[in-house]
Amino acid sequence: MIRRGITIVATIAAIGTFAALASAHPLPLGAHKAQTNLVTRTVSKPVKSAGVYLVVVTVRAHQHVESLTVYLSGAAKREIRASTHTATALEYHLTVSHTPAKLTARAVGHGPTFDLALTAIHEADKKPSTGSTSPPATPPSTGSTSTPSPSPALYPDPYQNTTPIFDDEFSGAAGSAPDSSKWSVSTGQGQCGNDTLNTNTTNAANVEQNGQGQLAITALHNGNSYTSAQIAANGLPAGPYGAVEASIKLPPGQGLCGSFWLNGQPTWPNDGEIDILEAPSLTTDPNYAYFTLHGPINPDEDGGNYQQFESYTGALGDLSAGFHTYGIVWSPNLIVWTIDGVAYASATPSSLVAGSTWVFNDTRTYSLILDLAVGGWPCDAAAPNTCPAATFPATMLVDWVRVYGQ
Repeated sequence: MIRRGITIVATIAAIGTFAALASAHPLPLGAHKAQTNLVTRTVSKPVKSAGVYLVVVTVRAHQHVESLTVYLSGAAKREIRASTHTATALEYHLTVSHTPAKLTARAVGHGPTFDLALTAIHEADKKPSTGSTSPPATPPSTGSTSTPSPSPALYPDPYQNTTPIFDDEFSGAAGSAPDSSKWSVSTGQGQCGNDTLNTNTTNAANVEQNGQGQLAITALHNGNSYTSAQIAANGLPAGPYGAVEASIKLPPGQGLCGSFWLNGQPTWPNDGEIDILEAPSLTTDPNYAYFTLHGPINPDEDGGNYQQFESYTGALGDLSAGFHTYGIVWSPNLIVWTIDGVAYASATPSSLVAGSTWVFNDTRTYSLILDLAVGGWPCDAAAPNTCPAATFPATMLVDWVRVYGQ
């Protein structure tokens, strides 16, 4: 979460047979580039049979990360940041009613070049025959507190049935501070990249238990100033390895940045940082979850950011619509990020940028941090008079936090 620059490198890792669906939100077209010299790639595939199709559109940039808009016939447009390291995969389920038909995908960006591919698999052909060709069940509405995963497969968590070594259910009385035996409340500047607008306070208006079994971290706007809060569980058992999870409901509103992370002690970046969740609201809602690692890099070519790894997903849609469980499963030479138990990214020593040192097998203490920032990274691409555009007070709710160890 300690961002001293905004260079973003995206990596989507395969986990066994799991294919991570990932996309990131680009800078608004025209924010820094004129609406000219657009580059378009189009690819089509004919289909001859009616039914439900699994359609996967993959995009890969050639020279550097590209901000692209992807269109697929019969589906809503998506905006992504295409990586040079691996293809970004977008998955759709489309119903074809009339045949013959042609599925067409189109990607538009400022170039210079990128690759675009499309595959389509009839759902009836990829499943064992059951005598039924019914489409998948309709997912819950966006107002539901449970948003469906793009994959039903849960990542095998060996700590699932063990006793937490740290746990807080935030069951205190309404208006009470977080349990001081577990948490400290930080003051000072908020942290979400350059030019973060808020200061962190210990005021109950910014951080309190709400009497409903939840912690409320609230960002406030007063005139030209913003306040919010950051809490830290310091000196967690050394580990390493285990699982760290929290159930969080993010607030809506462009320009906010909710996060949940581990900071190695005592020296950054040499002791490492694991960002379990960074959720910048780049538009009206927090639609993207980022997963990053920071640590020693020689030389660091990222402006002091020491970012060793980053991946992201937009597969869950509006993350402010309900609670989600964000976590990591941490084992030797492997960190896996999960949302609602489904794996969305993984990192190994070979995943890191050149010159990195993997420090996540070393025994050390960690500080576990929850915070809600205003401005900074989410506002870097927006005009000053439109960011932040959230409605204040803006509250991030935390239902529980659990840490499991060996």
